Parts: sequence; structure tokens; C-alpha cells
Amino acid sequence: MYADAVGAGKFFVIPRDPSGNLMKPTAFVADAHRAGLRVHVWTMRTEDQFLPANLKGNAKAEFAAYLAAGVDGVFTDQPDVGRGAVDEFAGTSR
Repeated sequence: MYADAVGAGKFFVIPRDPSGNLMKPTAFVADAHRAGLRVHVWTMRTEDQFLPANLKGNAKAEFAAYLAAGVDGVFTDQPDVGRGAVDEFAGTSR
């Protein structure tokens, strides 16, 4: 196999509407998984200017949306927030 995973801009997985709100996930993750590829999205950031309009002030909710969409990993500028979001999503704590 040529690749094990694909790194995709997060908008390929969950697009935003014209107002900047998250929409429903696309088929990107399911299609990649069906092809035997893991999906890692980039770049998750916590600053409001990068968050969806409907999630301003709640970066963990954006992480959770992508985890719920089935991504296998994320690239983030704030790994502590990402780790906390993953742990919360999985129902664990460190």
C-alpha cells in the first residue's frame, strides 16, 4: 500500500455554511476508511477567529465534532486542549 493515512484540511470533513457554522460531516472519512486509510485533519486551533461561528469560545466542542465524524487524529497548535478533548470524548481522563 502506498499510504496508511491522509491529512486533510478540516473543511473537507465538516464544511461550514456561509455564516461560518459547522454543517453536517461529508462522506470523506467514511470513504477514506473504506479505502483502508486513516484520516488526520489540520489545523485545529482554539482562538475564536479560527473556530466555527456557532462554537466561538468552545474549542473542545469543535474537536468533539471532528472526533464524532470519525477522524483518527488531528493536527493542533494546542496539544493540551486536543488531548483534553480526546479524553473527554472517549470518557477518560489523564
